[in-house]
Amino acid sequence: MIFTDENTQLISGAADTYIVMYDLVTSTAEYKLMGHTQPITQLQTIVTRHPTKGNLQRHLFSGAKDGLIKLWDLDRQQCVGTFGDSNITKV
Repeated sequence: MIFTDENTQLISGAADTYIVMYDLVTSTAEYKLMGHTQPITQLQTIVTRHPTKGNLQRHLFSGAKDGLIKLWDLDRQQCVGTFGDSNITKV
């Protein structure tokens, strides 16, 4: 589990392979990200500024036992990149 930079949301990922975004102000689950096939082991948010538009972009990196690292666009709620080898030996 990790908190977003604003500390208004909590992101969890676990053995069920889902990443869930919770709103801490309303105490509700906002949405679920699906894409990993094995338990989630790592989560890290990153906020960057768009190089030409100047607006902030919120992303999440997730790592799992499936051997993949996924990059998620939190504003669009979708995976925008997958890195790694899903054929590695799982520990």
